[in-house]
Amino acid sequence: MIAALLFVALAGQAAPAQAAPAPAPQGEPMACTIGPVERSFGGSDWAVFACSDGKSAVVLSKPGSPAAPFYFAIQPQPDGHFDIAGEGTGDKALSEAAGNALRDLGKAGLAQLVADARATAKKGR
Repeated sequence: MIAALLFVALAGQAAPAQAAPAPAPQGEPMACTIGPVERSFGGSDWAVFACSDGKSAVVLSKPGSPAAPFYFAIQPQPDGHFDIAGEGTGDKALSEAAGNALRDLGKAGLAQLVADARATAKKGR
């Protein structure tokens, strides 16, 4: 699932209209191309894309950032908490700091991050 979210988000960063949906665990198509909203986490800049399920997000290191390349996939769980998984080869200290900053946002902060990315996309229309 994380790789599929990343693929769709990366495709969306280059050409959102051409991104192919990726299957969600339930078999429903999901794309993470809504946004982005730019944020700073752990001392580096990131682009946050909301997913079509309205709850998940992908956070990509900005091009040229020492944290690049790196991404985080944020997915809500049935218990209301969020899973945050990351992968990449950018500066490890920066990606760890960003991951910690994302975790520190808590449930409400992560939900707000998704809402902010969705709102940014609506403003652009």
